[in-house]
Amino acid sequence: MDRYRDFFTDGRITRENLLGVLNGEQALAPGETLFETDTGPVSRRDIYLAALVHPLKGVTGCQLNWQVEELNALASFQEDVAESSRKRLLSAAGSDQATAVTDLWNACLEVLDLEYVLLHPEELLDLSPEQAENMLAHLEPEADRLETETLIQRRPKRSAREKINLLLDRVGSDLTLRGLLLALTSKDLIR
Repeated sequence: MDRYRDFFTDGRITRENLLGVLNGEQALAPGETLFETDTGPVSRRDIYLAALVHPLKGVTGCQLNWQVEELNALASFQEDVAESSRKRLLSAAGSDQATAVTDLWNACLEVLDLEYVLLHPEELLDLSPEQAENMLAHLEPEADRLETETLIQRRPKRSAREKINLLLDRVGSDLTLRGLLLALTSKDLIR
């Protein structure tokens, strides 16, 4: 995949080439609108294109903290963000780069229902009892969970489980199996 991204960066593969392939794969439903923004709709095609062009590499909680603390990751754009995207984000934010990146980070946390508290390990020594209880309240004990799984990995899973359970509770009363599958997959099985 890195090789193809290099081809894209060098101009051997163009945006139009990628769009042509995505548009030809109807099974991907590239034209389906996922959500609306102030600047227009965002389709599956847009998400696929972004994933193809920009590698999305996971980081551990420790790596994230290091990038935030040492590389000031929440105050500046990453090197691979295109100039046109930088300008658009700055224009939409109506502020400087640090504020725009911070606002984007906070919006992502809100949408994913996550909480991020940046504490240096030494600051953990001076926690008040209220702070410690608040931090512990967000942890969910599960005997079968791997010890290496981070809080950032667990929170979306817990949120997804809660949402699925709410949907399952509605089946038979005000939601049909067809409605459940539509809610889970965005696909109407009868069409």
